Amino acid sequence: MGCERRLAILNSALVEYAKEHDGRFPSADQLESILKALEPYFSQDRIRYSVLVAVCPLGGAYERHPKRYEWDTSFSGVSMRDIDPDQFFQEKVPFSCPYHEQMGSRATFTLTEQIFNARYSKDPNKTDAGDGL
Repeated sequence: MGCERRLAILNSALVEYAKEHDGRFPSADQLESILKALEPYFSQDRIRYSVLVAVCPLGGAYERHPKRYEWDTSFSGVSMRDIDPDQFFQEKVPFSCPYHEQMGSRATFTLTEQIFNARYSKDPNKTDAGDGL
């Protein structure tokens, strides 16, 4: 459950970033770059920015040097309107876990909803009622 929660927090931060940047995700060529861009969008009551946000609790508990989450750079700088949310069911997700093969798509619920709203909204500047991009 901790892994899914951390991935969901990363995806939520992506959505919040996009809302303030014309519907686009940050341009980042590696995990550290994306974490730095998303740092202001991590809710302080849910998690603080640290190396731990990028590590699955399973790996952190059992390995001295746990593997970090992976950032799919094909999402770098992409507009939410251009993303097909169906790809998440084929494991093409912005963040994935090296320990849990299908956890990435399970953690995309917030992202999927916002991408769907961005793609199919009649107003190109809105993701949903009241949220401007």
